[in-house]
Amino acid sequence: MATKNKPGVETAKGELVITRIFDAPRERVWKAWTEPREVMRWWGPKIFTSPSCKIDFRVGGKYLFCMRSDSGPEVWQKGLWSTGVYKEIIPMEKIVCTDCFADEQGNVVPASHYGFEEDFPLQMLVTITFEKLEGNRTRMTLRHAGLPAGEHTKGANQGWNESFDKLAASLTESNSQPLVIERILNAPAASVWKALTDRDQMKQWYFDLAEFKPQAGFKFQFYGGTEEKQYLHLCKITEVIPGKKLAYSWRYDGHEGNSLVAFELFVEGDKTRLKLTHEGLETFPKSNPDLAKENFVQGWTSIIGTSLKEYVENKK
Repeated sequence: MATKNKPGVETAKGELVITRIFDAPRERVWKAWTEPREVMRWWGPKIFTSPSCKIDFRVGGKYLFCMRSDSGPEVWQKGLWSTGVYKEIIPMEKIVCTDCFADEQGNVVPASHYGFEEDFPLQMLVTITFEKLEGNRTRMTLRHAGLPAGEHTKGANQGWNESFDKLAASLTESNSQPLVIERILNAPAASVWKALTDRDQMKQWYFDLAEFKPQAGFKFQFYGGTEEKQYLHLCKITEVIPGKKLAYSWRYDGHEGNSLVAFELFVEGDKTRLKLTHEGLETFPKSNPDLAKENFVQGWTSIIGTSLKEYVENKK
């Protein structure tokens, strides 16, 4: 945990106030709240991961966050969604937004939609302030107004602080930097794109998937791992720019953590530069050596630099 002091907590007039100090510059903490890929690294209490995050970061813009757990009630396993509208933005200093329960489409729903009691209001208010401190540190204060009193406020306090523990880890973890591998492939971009998105071709160099469609929202899974243990990979396509970019979430069934894999293609004459980016590796359990960053480096280097390269360059 990267806080210098214990979290400050107080409640008054239905408002929960939490203050945390992070060993990270204010710009980095601000980014963790305003960029979807950064939010997905820490959003939700410790047993949750964040498989989806959308942000239209402007006054009047909306956000749509999701957190999901592999355990607990069925509704947790399906995903809990929240949305709101940004009311005030002072760059690097302050964010004010509404906070509402939502469905997957971003429609506001009552708390009962997720099995909570009806005493939750349809709309609450969240204010986050960021203060620059000496030593490249940041004091962040969250105010969550409108919460029902009693156990709901206690639960929100626990949930926020567990999320902020994950935020602290993501801000200071050395492997929080994304894994990036680039290779020049002696093949046209159209051929490389086909190899990345056609199931029959993918099984020649990647994994043998039961089904695959290059469509945003499409979910797929496959087994992979070591000789000693195989892991069920659960993925969902998040972005498709035909011929240019394919991105999907990447997590493991029964394990904490969620990451994002992106393939980007750049035409260079009659060749193609492929850029592979894998973000969020720091969210995987550090106690599992199979999920260490160096293993991903080795695996992707082999897949991109050898298997895919040989396939597209030798394909007739």
